[in-house]
Amino acid sequence: MGRLLDDEGKSAGVVPMDIWAEAPEIE
Repeated sequence: MGRLLDDEGKSAGVVPMDIWAEAPEIE
């Protein structure tokens, strides 16, 4: 997990795995 986007589409950088457990991986 590195430079990813959050569900809002902005650069989140590093996001807790708790979020990615229910959110898709966006590069």
